[in-house]
Amino acid sequence: CPDAGGFGQQATHKAPGMSAALCRSSGATVAYLKLHDVIPSIYRRLRHLRNIAARNIVNRNGYRLLDTYFTLHLCDNTKICKEFYRSEVIKNSLNPTWRSLDFGIMPDRLDTSVSCFLVRIWGGKKELYQLLIEWKVNLDGLKYLGQQIHAQNPNEIIFGLNDGYYGASFEQKDHSGTRKSSLLQVDQNCVRNSYDVFSLLRLHRAQCAIKQTQVTVQKIGREIEEKLRLTSTSNELKKKSECLQLKILVLRHELERQKKALGREVALLHKEQNMLLDKGKAFETEYQRLQMHKESLHELRKECTAKRELFLKTNAQLTIRCRQLLSELSYIYSIDLNDQKDYFVCEVKLPNSEDFQGSWMFLSFST
Repeated sequence: CPDAGGFGQQATHKAPGMSAALCRSSGATVAYLKLHDVIPSIYRRLRHLRNIAARNIVNRNGYRLLDTYFTLHLCDNTKICKEFYRSEVIKNSLNPTWRSLDFGIMPDRLDTSVSCFLVRIWGGKKELYQLLIEWKVNLDGLKYLGQQIHAQNPNEIIFGLNDGYYGASFEQKDHSGTRKSSLLQVDQNCVRNSYDVFSLLRLHRAQCAIKQTQVTVQKIGREIEEKLRLTSTSNELKKKSECLQLKILVLRHELERQKKALGREVALLHKEQNMLLDKGKAFETEYQRLQMHKESLHELRKECTAKRELFLKTNAQLTIRCRQLLSELSYIYSIDLNDQKDYFVCEVKLPNSEDFQGSWMFLSFST
């Protein structure tokens, strides 16, 4: 089937299974053609495809880099079948190289002898993907690129086969529009078949063994991945358990430390309480003593008050008696007053007469 994505011309052979080395009829000169120029079509089958890469993807999504994957579809001239293979997603790349194809996950009844199929490359971000490249591939029309990937054109897809990498031929067609032919004029006596029924049977058995081995390898790989996952889960649980045990140990030490500190604080509190009780008892004793002293002082105050009243009463009686005596004395002796306010009796100065000034005034008025 012709390519629909700008692929190179499909190589045409005179007869299927023709050998890569052909002899000219003259027999003098042997034309040795390179394997990748006229490689037999038996080498260009889907089962020989190992991996796929893309280079120089044109990004029209507004992102600098894209997440990409590819799908493979069987197709003919009228319809495109549902995908029979989906690759892993490569993050943040415009030049992705996907892992080798896993034939173990392909449908069991898939015809891997086809040469024509459809490749779709999807790209996007955040689980939103859209179709970027769609190539209808004929493996017989690919151009050999070498043992390493070389790409210069935009949106180019590279196919890895058993013997190297192949890609589309971007050379311009000639103006006449005629296709290049790889037919060679050779002597029929020099032509020999490159395979027979027994070699095909051997290849078929080898292919079945390889596929079975791939299935076994995939199964063992999944078992190893499952064991690794379980081991990783177990290690993660052990890590969490050890972290929790360490936290518990640290918390226990902290609890013991705080218990000891609390014990010291409680002992100090009891000591202070005992001191306060002792001080309270001492204050209570002192209060009772002061209370008794207060009562005695109260009694003493009463006595002092009574004595003061008695003193005032006696003093008043004494004053009255002094006045009476002075008044009686004035009848016996005359009292004279000089300019210095001194009192004299018979020209004899009375001592301390200034303290009785009021009394003398009274006496003087009475006389």
